[in-house]
This record gives sequence, C-alpha cells and structure tokens, in this order.
Amino acid sequence: MQDSSIPGIKEFHSKKAQKNIPILWLLDSVTERQYNEEIDNAPRYIKFISIDQTQWTKKLIKKAHDNGFKTNAWTLNTYNDNYNALNVYKFDSVFTNNTKETNKLINKWK
Repeated sequence: MQDSSIPGIKEFHSKKAQKNIPILWLLDSVTERQYNEEIDNAPRYIKFISIDQTQWTKKLIKKAHDNGFKTNAWTLNTYNDNYNALNVYKFDSVFTNNTKETNKLINKWK
C-alpha cells in the first residue's frame, strides 16, 4: 500500500487484517532537512520511504537505512535515471514508466 498521508497510513495500519501489508510512504518535501525530519519521525511499521529520484542524496539513503527503512525512487524514465538509481544510489526499489527497459538494464548490469 502506498500513500503520501501519515494519517491515512495510520488509519490503514490500524486495521488488524492490514497490519502485515507492506507500506510505502511517498514523501514530497522541499529541503533535505525536511526529508531528514520526516524519516526520523516516520512510524517504524512503514517498510519503504519513497522520494522523487532527483531529490534523493546518499545521506538520505543512509538515514533511511539507519532508521530501518528500504528506499524507493520514482520515476525512472531515461537510461541515466536507471543507471543512477541502480548503479550509483542502489535503491531497494524503483518506480518506472518503462518496465521492459528497466528490467533489460537490471539484467545487463547484474
């Protein structure tokens, strides 16, 4: 399940039947400081922190991992987007508008 709203995520997670469903939190802040604060204060039952791939930094990735979260980047559209996401930043998960191309590149770069 993905959502950009913490109240929505909390409501979803409060249902007993939904406690084991992985949650992805879509963040859309302006500054690295804001992202850091959101990651530090995120409920620990969230599985993935998701940020636009142009906003991630290596420090934010470390912060997310240090807080027990997996990282997700969106949206990969170009060869360079894929290369940076998969080889430079090494995100745990990605959103792409071209699954066939991203999958081809993943297999190429293994």
